[in-house]
Amino acid sequence: MPNEVGDVPPPTMHDYNTGPKGVIADYKEAKEKMIKRLEQERQQKLQIIEQSTFQVKTLKDEEEEKKNQMEDEDDEDFLKKYRQQKMEEFRKQKAQVTQKSNPMFGRLIQLSRADFVSFVEQENHDVLIIIHLHENVEKQDFF
Repeated sequence: MPNEVGDVPPPTMHDYNTGPKGVIADYKEAKEKMIKRLEQERQQKLQIIEQSTFQVKTLKDEEEEKKNQMEDEDDEDFLKKYRQQKMEEFRKQKAQVTQKSNPMFGRLIQLSRADFVSFVEQENHDVLIIIHLHENVEKQDFF
């Protein structure tokens, strides 16, 4: 029989508060559930928005990025060529200045005592003169 003590489910809170207090309790419970559900939905929407904003690029953004990369490459090539050109110009100028200011003859001249002073005084002051003094010795003096 259904009226036996073992067959009847235990009473719940709602069974006892069917009046205004029960309605208020049900309202609070429903409101809490709704707040939790809305918060979960909001969190899910935020996650979707974050994922979509970090992964999606518009066609305009992609074209602009490619254009910037090409400009950077062009700038790098231009700067490299310009740097090489300026270095070459600098080397040429330095070589010209060096040749003008420091003439190099690369020769060996044998001078007498009388010619030595006039030769050294007539030479450009920027020219390095190396002097090798020696005494004439004949071969038979060594053997």
